[in-house]
Amino acid sequence: MRIYLVIGCLVLLVSPVYPDVDTSLSLPGSLNERIQVMTDRYIYGVGEKILFAGINISPPELNDSCWSKVLYLELLTPGGTSVAQGKFPMSCSRASGYLTIPEHLLTGNYYLVAYTKWMRNFSPVNFHYQLIKIINPYTPQLETSNFSNGNWQTGEWEQITLNEAITCSTDKASYRQREKVNLTINIPASSRSLTNTYSVTVVRNGSSHALDQLKILPEKVQYHRPPGTIYLPETRGLSLSGRVVSTDSAVSVPGENLNLAILGQEPGFRVIRSGPRGSFCFVLDSMSGRNDMFIASNHYEENLEIRIDNDFANPAVRFPEIPFILSESEKELAAEIIFNMQINSHFHSPGTIMSEPGEEGEDPQIISFYGLPSSSILIDDYIELPTLKEVLIELVPGVFPRVRNKESSLTFSGNKLTFTLINQYSPLLLVDQLPVFDLDKLLLMSPKKIHRVEVLNEIYIIGNTTYGGILNIITRKGDLAGIDIPENSFFFDFTSFLPQDKLDFPRHEDQEFDSADPDYRNCLYWSPELGIGPGENAELEFFTSDNSGGYMVLIRGVGEDGAILQGKCNFQVK
Repeated sequence: MRIYLVIGCLVLLVSPVYPDVDTSLSLPGSLNERIQVMTDRYIYGVGEKILFAGINISPPELNDSCWSKVLYLELLTPGGTSVAQGKFPMSCSRASGYLTIPEHLLTGNYYLVAYTKWMRNFSPVNFHYQLIKIINPYTPQLETSNFSNGNWQTGEWEQITLNEAITCSTDKASYRQREKVNLTINIPASSRSLTNTYSVTVVRNGSSHALDQLKILPEKVQYHRPPGTIYLPETRGLSLSGRVVSTDSAVSVPGENLNLAILGQEPGFRVIRSGPRGSFCFVLDSMSGRNDMFIASNHYEENLEIRIDNDFANPAVRFPEIPFILSESEKELAAEIIFNMQINSHFHSPGTIMSEPGEEGEDPQIISFYGLPSSSILIDDYIELPTLKEVLIELVPGVFPRVRNKESSLTFSGNKLTFTLINQYSPLLLVDQLPVFDLDKLLLMSPKKIHRVEVLNEIYIIGNTTYGGILNIITRKGDLAGIDIPENSFFFDFTSFLPQDKLDFPRHEDQEFDSADPDYRNCLYWSPELGIGPGENAELEFFTSDNSGGYMVLIRGVGEDGAILQGKCNFQVK
């Protein structure tokens, strides 16, 4: 006998005291998380990628237990509007990746904000914010969404403690274009990192400056979570949360069975029951891209409403009115960044991020979340029958439609050991991977609209729910063949982990046979998590590009005392 087990959302009791509805005031620091983000530089052109390393600097009681496994990143305008978003997997200590800058953004100051879902129980003032400058050479307009008048303020800044004990050196002071650079990094024995990992970036001089020593704070705003909402920490990965309420009085509805179908190439299915406050939380673990999903309750009652929490915090913050001003050196740097960006875009030359080409061919066959079925039949292989009920009786082994007291039911044969047990539970009925609850309408479905029928003739367990077998109808057009869905159900898009191309930096090993494509990169090298302990050395190598001028190597980490561990060195390309 096979027993299928899918673990549902963990019920996590973190504290007998929950945050108040008004969370503009911080709770004790031991309950909140903290994130420190480091980027490859602070000035970019539109269309470029912001490379980042997010470091978990939470209190030990949270950090040691790997509290959150998802990092949220947003790019905000000065007025607080989100223009780019991403979710990234996070280990106990850190996350890394990149966020692509939309090409339509206007030139101006923007803010990178980082947080976890658990941090949304607290004021957004406690999120990590970093000011970056973005250049759009295709329009003269400036981003001024936060400027209400001609006056401006310098804003609030939080000083970050720096420890510049890290040392680095290159094997030469000057290099030719496309020449290999050998880099040595030394971490003093006295430097104790929280994670024993460091970010390493190699960029033009001036691309990273004193702003790294300051953390900008948004203007404090009154922040309210939706009433009754508690954001659980994502201890396993992605999650989907919300509440079930009555539509007439908005009163919480506890104990309601909810079904979540994940559609696409990797279908999935989850079942959960709403809690005492009507809240629910589906654990989705690891997924990527945008996913089509369907959620429904087991009842067709029209007075129920399923409310899903927003994926992202969209923090209602306002930033100080800081004008976009470039110094003379920044103007030169911006001109070079724009030139490099346009060259790379025009010639498709090797850039900082390269995509690995996928293999062409037929789409892979979709395997249902329950794996291989016990039996599967193609309707076209058999004679035409009037209804699905006749198909089950005549063609499908192990499933028997029955009528007792004018009520339809399905009996699954199972085997000698499971026959009695399997029929103690209701089966799971699916059409195109979506749950249906009206068996009578399902049995009347025309086989002309059906492509195949799959049966799992086994007990199937999802979380705390047990099914006595699964019947899955796959239609020809993927349109449910006219089956109605409940009034309180709906389809929606869910943003999973942001897909990431592989980091691939050009290696000009043999200059005699090197590519003729131009190599103009605004970042020569980036490593978000170089592992190295105190008192140790690390040896790295990278190649210069076709750009000449001064470059800087910057190594950064976070010490056990919360100070930024930093070191830098310089070299020239001629």
